[in-house]
Amino acid sequence: MQGAKENLYGPKRRRLFTCRDLGLSLFLLFLAAGGWLLQARLSLAPVAVVRLASGEAFTVDLTQNQELSIPGRLGSLTAVVVDGTIRITAAGCPDQICVNSGRLPSETMAIICVPNGVLITAVQERARYDAVTW
Repeated sequence: MQGAKENLYGPKRRRLFTCRDLGLSLFLLFLAAGGWLLQARLSLAPVAVVRLASGEAFTVDLTQNQELSIPGRLGSLTAVVVDGTIRITAAGCPDQICVNSGRLPSETMAIICVPNGVLITAVQERARYDAVTW
């Protein structure tokens, strides 16, 4: 073989993946993950959508701490927005299931008060721009 040095164990083989390759791969992986997280963080605004039995719906900004009064069939519900989450603190329904359900932290969950006809879901609302460039 020409160009390959031989040692006691046969021809010397060249590694396909070196430490520099590993370092470059990890750097690119972290760079891509950071860009993806930055884009996701900048382009989404957390809001909750409150739907009433009458068909009305309105959104609540979860970035501002506030206390809300939501009209229901049996009376009003009191909702509190704290640290990007929303929860019901008082309701006129007999079972108080909506009050005991706790905070609404993610899109996959909902707070439902069936007797009052109120449904609260968290959504990620798109911002006014489509992309971020540098």
